[in-house]
Amino acid sequence: MSLIKKAKSALIGISVIYLLLGIVMVISPVFVSNFICYVIGALLIVVGGSGIFTYIRAGASGGFAKVTLLVSVLFAVLGIYILINPEGFVSIIPLVVGVMLIIESFDKISTTLNAKKNGYQDWLKLLIASVIIFALGLILVLNPFESVTVFIRVIGIFLIIDAISNIYLAYNFSKI
Repeated sequence: MSLIKKAKSALIGISVIYLLLGIVMVISPVFVSNFICYVIGALLIVVGGSGIFTYIRAGASGGFAKVTLLVSVLFAVLGIYILINPEGFVSIIPLVVGVMLIIESFDKISTTLNAKKNGYQDWLKLLIASVIIFALGLILVLNPFESVTVFIRVIGIFLIIDAISNIYLAYNFSKI
């Protein structure tokens, strides 16, 4: 098999995976966010559990060992929380980002007003951008879980578009 045919097959294979993943993300974003949470929760439990096991097995009692035990217990508890309440965990992320955007928008508004005071001609554009950032932050804070599902759907749409363009490219490139 020639190098071009191998590259074409690989590109089509990856594109089919992207296409399927994108379709799942568009159709069922809640399933995708829960699945990601289950994976993160399981990993945290494994890391925390192995840290606890190592602490017990080593029988260490120094300050570093106690910190390791504390962090391991926190990881395990966080992992259990995520497995029990994936929607709660998912909604924290946009909430934090939303608060950060709101705080940043107030800083930008202050900077914009100072720019206007100092004679900056395009201050209105900066003010509009600051208000848009504030609105986006507010949307994330007021409806964090819906924001995650929209975000997952958008990523899914991008994956579908990328997959289709890759398949198109693979077929047309092989003609060249």
